Amino acid sequence: MSQASTAVPTKPATAKTHAPAQSLAERFSTWRDRMRSAQPRSGEGQAVGWIETRPSWRDELAAWVRGVTAGTLERNPPASPPIDTLLARFELMPQVAPALALLYGAHLCGDDGAAPVDVARVLGRNWDEALGKGQLHAAGVTSHRDSRVRLAPCVLAALDGLPPQSGTMVGEPGTIALLGPCVVVAGDDTELGIVAETCLPNAGGAILAGHAEPRDVLLEARAYGAVAMLRLPAGTLARLATDEPVILVVPDDATADALGVPRLA
Repeated sequence: MSQASTAVPTKPATAKTHAPAQSLAERFSTWRDRMRSAQPRSGEGQAVGWIETRPSWRDELAAWVRGVTAGTLERNPPASPPIDTLLARFELMPQVAPALALLYGAHLCGDDGAAPVDVARVLGRNWDEALGKGQLHAAGVTSHRDSRVRLAPCVLAALDGLPPQSGTMVGEPGTIALLGPCVVVAGDDTELGIVAETCLPNAGGAILAGHAEPRDVLLEARAYGAVAMLRLPAGTLARLATDEPVILVVPDDATADALGVPRLA
């Protein structure tokens, strides 16, 4: 006797569905969102990626210099407050501001100074500054070698916002109260920075307590808007050959009297 077969009910077949393929742009967007979600939040003390800022005066100055070297621009550099401050510190005429802007902008662009012809062009075809016969060179702001015009290293450092190299800065740059050289008595065992701290209220602004050659300290102090402080040895009879504000530190009263400059109260 044959056995009847029992049919086992089966589920109706369902068609397989495939997700539509993502384009390259969609895959990149998904990856980017995943990376952003993995970034630490701003309140957790970690760096936040992709911070956008507005162009600074250095960005605008570098773009202007690119135009000058390409021959498409000559005059009217962008406003650069630190350049204007430098003019005032060295008592330079406003007419040389484009040359300072060009030379600092060349530094920002990675160039070793500027060609004399470009310096002359931005100054309205005035070749004196380009050839080292003008006030920039006389003030020690620029140097001329190998057919290139360059800013002095201390001027570049001041515009870059770097600390001075010829001494220690004490105080903040401001209005200098001194009108010329003066002298203060302090022992050789007293650190110059401590002497500068005591002199700060009477000097006004900042003091650069120097530890390098006097000429380097004087130039750098001016670039940073500070009063130079120099230590002189005992028995120094010759007055320092400068009329600009400088504090001379000597070890005894006899040396101070021999200098013939006012005592700093």
